[in-house]
Amino acid sequence: MPTRTQAALTRRPPSLKAEAETQANEIHSRRMAELDALAPLLAHLDALRPELTARKLTIYPDSVSLRRERLTGGYSGPHTKVLRLTTDAMFDHSRPSRWLAALRELGLRVLDFDKTGCSYGTVLLRKGPLVMRVDLANPDRDALLAEQAKPATAPSMAMPQAVQPEPVAA
Repeated sequence: MPTRTQAALTRRPPSLKAEAETQANEIHSRRMAELDALAPLLAHLDALRPELTARKLTIYPDSVSLRRERLTGGYSGPHTKVLRLTTDAMFDHSRPSRWLAALRELGLRVLDFDKTGCSYGTVLLRKGPLVMRVDLANPDRDALLAEQAKPATAPSMAMPQAVQPEPVAA
């Protein structure tokens, strides 16, 4: 009678089909969990879809994913759910520019962007609870750097001078 160890050594591994099915089920489960976590962000993005469609920009289901990032910079602070929208910058270099222009016109403001000039940079945008990261073309990065370098055109944020009381006539 074979021992337990011998039986384990002589047992056949699962079939390749069974391994592939297991892997496919794991991938599916992870994607469904990701979509559940993305649901609130996707609802806000859905509100922008008509305007994006009018600009001939289409959001494909496989182009959205979830990232968790610290918006405070560095290694401290809470993680925030960020919707990552891939715009296929590798295949059409004008597409990231169109996306960035459209999203900014729709009220999303730039929180941060890659300032290094890497080939495939990204920009972080926010509008209310919607925080998203999209691809960034180098000309747009240069424009954002120039925007950032401009002095603020808003009214001065300096502290107002103290108001001196007028003397009271006796």
